[in-house]
Amino acid sequence: FHGGSYDDALRDTVSLAKDVEGMNHFYRRTMYRNQRFVDSEQARKCVLPCTPLAVVKVLEHLGAYDDQHPVGNRMSGKVVT
Repeated sequence: FHGGSYDDALRDTVSLAKDVEGMNHFYRRTMYRNQRFVDSEQARKCVLPCTPLAVVKVLEHLGAYDDQHPVGNRMSGKVVT
């Protein structure tokens, strides 16, 4: 019963307004797309999970996460070991 899709279903039942850890599908998608705001006016920041965000920040700092590539392909040609 535990793991996989069951865990996702539980995380996705949490309201965006109450998800303080940023683990539901909406916030995971915004992190993947490097979208930092919920709205187009950029008035409401996204809640981003701290550990994955830290990984993205480290990859950006090291130059491994190339924002010139389209979303979903920003580590094209890179090898992570």
